[in-house]
Amino acid sequence: MKTIYIIGDSTSGVKYNPLITGEKIGWAELFHKYTKNSLCKVSNSCMPGHSLRDFFHRGILNKIIDNAVPGDILMACHGSLEKAPLVREGDRARGSLFGSGEEIQIVWDEYFGRQEIVHTFGWYLKRLIKLSKDKGITLFLLSAPSRNDFREGMHHRSVSPKYARIMREIALTNQVNFMDFNELTSRHLNAIGENVANTLFVNENGDKAHTNLSGADFYAKVAARELKISFSEFNVLIQLD
Repeated sequence: MKTIYIIGDSTSGVKYNPLITGEKIGWAELFHKYTKNSLCKVSNSCMPGHSLRDFFHRGILNKIIDNAVPGDILMACHGSLEKAPLVREGDRARGSLFGSGEEIQIVWDEYFGRQEIVHTFGWYLKRLIKLSKDKGITLFLLSAPSRNDFREGMHHRSVSPKYARIMREIALTNQVNFMDFNELTSRHLNAIGENVANTLFVNENGDKAHTNLSGADFYAKVAARELKISFSEFNVLIQLD
């Protein structure tokens, strides 16, 4: 049986736990609803608070790659936390350098008490592509899901499209799959309008990034439908109403 691994931060994969996360839940936690469980299983391997840099630096990605077998699918949904600071005092640093070149910056991670070499967002993507190809994993790069941000009645995107462009360019150059989930979800939020969109997000204490149960299901179905339409690998694996 094929396994679909999904990696990303909490905006994609926070697991529902009323005592810890309140109403927050990510689309990756519900994606299994739209797959054929006789053919595949879904592993929500997202980590709240973790950028793509963290998946490398904390050894999380290596464990996923080691557990996967040739023919499995890895969906990497990133571009939300990558713009975070490279260094934070008393907190875990998680950002990466913007771009896709070979630039590096050496930083001190106070949270873990160690020195780290930080690369560009694109460098981490290219490394992810190589690891996936070497293992025989089918990789899908997904840009970050849209936040609940409207300006004058229209959905607004700010930094996320810049990271989506990096993903698109690298995917094209390295011949891997790319889905602009950020643009896709933005179009759907525009279609339903601001009032309905507000019912899909937690919207507490200024939080416009995390979906509730209805929003997670909405985003999971949006992702499933687009994957089924656009990619032959998912055509047989996705089951919609």
